Amino acid sequence: REAMTRGLVVFQWLHQRPDGERWDAEVHLMRFETEGRELLQFTLLDVTARRQAEAALKASEARLKEAQRIAAIGSWELDLRSDQLSWSDEIFRVFEIDPVGFAPSHKAFMQLVHPDDRDAVARVYAESVRLRTPYDVVHRLLMPDGRIKHVRETGFTEFDGDAPVRSVGTVQDITAQREAD
Repeated sequence: REAMTRGLVVFQWLHQRPDGERWDAEVHLMRFETEGRELLQFTLLDVTARRQAEAALKASEARLKEAQRIAAIGSWELDLRSDQLSWSDEIFRVFEIDPVGFAPSHKAFMQLVHPDDRDAVARVYAESVRLRTPYDVVHRLLMPDGRIKHVRETGFTEFDGDAPVRSVGTVQDITAQREAD
């Protein structure tokens, strides 16, 4: 692979040592001028450990994604400083929303909550932030076609001193359990 940025070229390849051991090599080649002369500087790096860590992270993320899908549990994170909300793929599936072109927001989430449950959901979340305690609430979602889904939402908020900075949680589709009951 090769990339060029401000005179920097990066080459990556799988290298084999004389003993047959393979390792991931990366060469950074920098071209620059000094005193009217063009110079090349290169650095050879063994990036095997980084590549292995990246592969392990990717595999771990895939396992988490599959576990969330199987359990119908999605995760979310709200950065309270920037008001940025992110949803896992499973949240989009539970909410039946196409993630392409959709930006998750608290307002969009609250529009999915059944109108009769919105005040209770807002109150439970606000109370958990005020008391600095986790919350667990069961509520309904009103789907665009009129169907009702039941979900269990859990979460907690992290603080920096007195300021809440991040809320994280899960949403699990428990509709089948409710219907069975």
